[in-house]
Amino acid sequence: MSREMAEQPAAQHLLDALREAPSRRREELLGARLREDLGERLGIEPSQLGSRDNLMELGMDSLKAIEFKSTFESELGLRLSSTLLFDHPDLESLVGFLLEAVELPAEEDGDELAS
Repeated sequence: MSREMAEQPAAQHLLDALREAPSRRREELLGARLREDLGERLGIEPSQLGSRDNLMELGMDSLKAIEFKSTFESELGLRLSSTLLFDHPDLESLVGFLLEAVELPAEEDGDELAS
């Protein structure tokens, strides 16, 4: 519980950073935060975690997955399924799902210039 309480300022910071970022940067920002957390949980350098690497094959287990889910429920203000990392087993699908869940698409129609 104390860890969750300590993460509250970071939680607001992550969600605010995503909201304030241009939509094209949201994937990058969230992906970097997820890589940082997953790298720590899996004992690997975040830079070694590819966007399509299967997290289960890298050592994610049920307990780590539940802890991860709890962290990002707090950081993003969401209720997430216990099967989050089993349903979205790589960074690419996880980032897309979480951005959709917080209603912040990676790219919005207004971001692209008309040709």
